[in-house]
This record gives sequence, structure tokens and C-alpha cells, in this order.
Amino acid sequence: MRYVGHDLCLSHLSFPSRESVKQLMVGWKLRRKAITSTRKSILKYHFEEIMAEFIDAN
Repeated sequence: MRYVGHDLCLSHLSFPSRESVKQLMVGWKLRRKAITSTRKSILKYHFEEIMAEFIDAN
């Protein structure tokens, strides 16, 4: 079963249509953008928490 999946994967890699490649790239860019934006918001949240603790400590 695994071998069949491997064959399908190879055929997909060998002959990707231009459209599928374009969609893949767009999807990848969107995912990357989403990841970076969530990472930024998480960092911002942590930064604000740390600043609040720092202000409370002083």
C-alpha cells in the first residue's frame, strides 16, 4: 500500500501542472503569512505581559 502511495507521489512530482504549482505556491505563501502574523501577535502578547509584570514589580 505504501508503495502505491509512493508511486502516486512520484508521478505527481514528475508532471505537475502549472496551475497546481501556482496554487501550491499561493497556498504556501498564505500559510507562511498566517504563521508569521500569529507569531507576531503571540510575541506582542508576551511582551505586553512581561512589561506589565515589570511595571508591577517597580
